[in-house]
Amino acid sequence: MPQQVVFDGVCLRATCYGAGTAGIIVTFDHWRRFRSGFAEVGPVQRALRMGYRSLVIASAANDWYLNADTAALQVALAGFVQPADVVRSFGFSMGGYATLLFSRALRLQSAVLFAPQVSIRRAVVPFEQRWWREQGVIDAGQDRLGDFAKADLRGVILYDPYRVRAEGLQARAVQALVPQMQLVALPFSGHPPTAMLQAGKAYGGLMAQGIAGVVTAADVRRLHREHREATPAYLEGMLAFMKRRGAAGADLI
Repeated sequence: MPQQVVFDGVCLRATCYGAGTAGIIVTFDHWRRFRSGFAEVGPVQRALRMGYRSLVIASAANDWYLNADTAALQVALAGFVQPADVVRSFGFSMGGYATLLFSRALRLQSAVLFAPQVSIRRAVVPFEQRWWREQGVIDAGQDRLGDFAKADLRGVILYDPYRVRAEGLQARAVQALVPQMQLVALPFSGHPPTAMLQAGKAYGGLMAQGIAGVVTAADVRRLHREHREATPAYLEGMLAFMKRRGAAGADLI
């Protein structure tokens, strides 16, 4: 398979796979609990099969892609995608933040974001109680999504409104920066909200729609309705929520 190193830094790397002519699909590595340097991250096979190139961007640390290589990678990406007519992306949590961080440099037309953050710093998002350790790792001076996010970006922002309060607040803060993206609440779908779709074998279809740039909020909600009742995590989450609220039927747990 053709492979091109777009950027090779100490903190960040970008590699493009394939020779398709339909466009470029960009993905970002996500937060990893036991990360020790760069993880082995390969291309999106579905994108390759659909005739796209797969541009994979990785970080050596759980630093929300805010480090000494950030500015240089933005320049490299802008030059690399310049000839491309179509550039789309997927981002999961930390990778969703990165999608926005590099969206202007990449000239993204659309994206599918799974539980992204507008920031993890308490000074910006005082409601956020996660990722205490990572706050001390990121380059806070570059934590300015408003300066880097492509304001006319389209697509969907998926999140679980019942997992933690911060999840919904983060999603709405992200949408304020990219108002043409659609918010999609997927109750009891986890973080990032993919488990239910994967268990229901609906994730591949969503990926294909996102790659083609045709996914809508209505599509995702339909998939959620069709598959949620066959997904143990959804049922367990719903019953746990009912128990916390003291709803009828909580004694079934």
